[in-house]
Amino acid sequence: MKKKSICCKITVALLTLILLCTLLPSIALASPNDTFLFDTNKAGNRYQNITITLDSLTGPVTKVLLDSTELTAGTDYTVSDKTFTLLKETLDKYAVAPHTVSFFVSETEQYSFSLYYMNSNISSGTVLFDQFALITNPGEGAYGADNSVAPSDSYGYGAQFIDAAGNSVADDFILPSDATITQMTFFAYQTNSSTASTIQALHVRIYDGNPMTGGTVIWGNLTDNVLNQTGWTGIYRGTTTSVPDTFRPIMYVTAAIPNLQLNAGTYWVEYQMVGLDSLPGPWTPQQVGAQTPGNLNAIQYYNSVWNVLSGTTDHPIMDFALRVSGVPLFCANFDVNGHGSAPAAITDIPSGQTITAPADPAEDGYQFGGWFKEPECVHAWNFATDTVAADITLYAKWIPIYTVQIPFTINVQQADGASFLPETLTLEPFDFTEAVPYTLTGNTVTVNGAGSYNGVLTLTISGDDALRKLASGFSLRQVPGNSSGWNYSEETWLVSPVLAEGSAGEKLSVTKTDLFAVVDGNAQTTAAVTATFSNHIEKPALVSSDSASSRPASSDSAGTPDTGSSASPFLWALPALTFFCGAAMLCIRRRQRSDE
Repeated sequence: MKKKSICCKITVALLTLILLCTLLPSIALASPNDTFLFDTNKAGNRYQNITITLDSLTGPVTKVLLDSTELTAGTDYTVSDKTFTLLKETLDKYAVAPHTVSFFVSETEQYSFSLYYMNSNISSGTVLFDQFALITNPGEGAYGADNSVAPSDSYGYGAQFIDAAGNSVADDFILPSDATITQMTFFAYQTNSSTASTIQALHVRIYDGNPMTGGTVIWGNLTDNVLNQTGWTGIYRGTTTSVPDTFRPIMYVTAAIPNLQLNAGTYWVEYQMVGLDSLPGPWTPQQVGAQTPGNLNAIQYYNSVWNVLSGTTDHPIMDFALRVSGVPLFCANFDVNGHGSAPAAITDIPSGQTITAPADPAEDGYQFGGWFKEPECVHAWNFATDTVAADITLYAKWIPIYTVQIPFTINVQQADGASFLPETLTLEPFDFTEAVPYTLTGNTVTVNGAGSYNGVLTLTISGDDALRKLASGFSLRQVPGNSSGWNYSEETWLVSPVLAEGSAGEKLSVTKTDLFAVVDGNAQTTAAVTATFSNHIEKPALVSSDSASSRPASSDSAGTPDTGSSASPFLWALPALTFFCGAAMLCIRRRQRSDE
């Protein structure tokens, strides 16, 4: 009997142990953390892998689910012993809403945690106006979320669509420059909602002034739904006595604005929202913390009348959290720096865009040298690569142009009996103290017979340092030609421009040009009015030669051939031809004879 009793006890113990082992896997193990936050904003500090160590697992994990989707080891998460890391690239694929992650051992769930999604990147485009002051205690809310402690007894104000006479709120915003509005972001919550947004519709109107004092609607209405996206901001609303709690998760609510272009100035925006009927609200939270004094002027449309939200204990002066995004539009002005006519300004330039160069301005006595970023013209504006990020003014650079006019006379003498064809004679400057780029006009003369030919040579130079180079003077000569019978001028003249400064500091100008003849390498001391160049044409000398060009003109007078001269070669060629023909006949007869 004792043995039976012992056996029974052992059997009962074994059965109990088996039963416990069977039940244990179905019991959720104590979790290291029941809730994690994940920010879909890649620039946020909560956009990161989620790592958790599960020391209490009874065996190898056979399956991991995110809601009902099975994750793949190595692709969606990594495992090191009992430490699991969910990769942020995988988490980023899911909607901004609460999710559940579950771990299974042998097809039985052993651990799960909640994954709350948020998005701190609540704006797209450039933020043009930012009135976002909602966080009072970063990271001190539930689950490590941010906390927003309301400044008074009121958590927020009604902006809910109820019926045709629903509530709405309004606040002003300021545009520092012209802009294209593409998005407006508001903030709201419904009490007792989850972190999944319950906002279903958004109505917006924009005014040119305060709607309470006669502002006019310039865009929008309270019937069209302009809701673009909404989600949890990662912020909980509370009071000093209710922190931390999870009853009021604040949602961002963005309106899609179809490229509304507005000039710089102050505007007002009115908005109302549609949420779940089963929850109170939607409510829009007022700002907390540091705000701009003198601009706390939010109003609420309630009981069919606008009300100022200030002046009482329950309604302190305030602004609502608001953000306006879009593309700034800038203006490019052109300053011609005192010369010529300024091109028209280029307006409505989107931020980050290049601009097209206007037509070059013009001014007598100057060469346009391009557009620069400052009046001193140090840094040139590159129209191909430089972009506009603010209102700008570009400044014209002007390069002085200096002209030197030199009167000249070319004398041509013709010897008796000398033939004459038209000849173009050219003058050239040379012997500058420093290299000077220049252009010439009027430096050629076509002569046709003896006489004096007058002209004016104009030399034009430009450049910041051109005046100094010009002041040193230069020389002028006639370029030698190559026509037969000509004795070209070898005269040289020293050109000395005389400079004078204009009134009020204007650029120096060339008032006159002194010309000095150079004799034996020395300039004469007496200035001349005109540079003269003497040329002489003589009768070409005859040269003894067989060439046609050197024969006397009488050898082919009037184009008549010299009789007999063209037939003389054939007189000695005829006997030679007879000899060769006879030799050929003799060779043929010998050839025939040898073949017989």
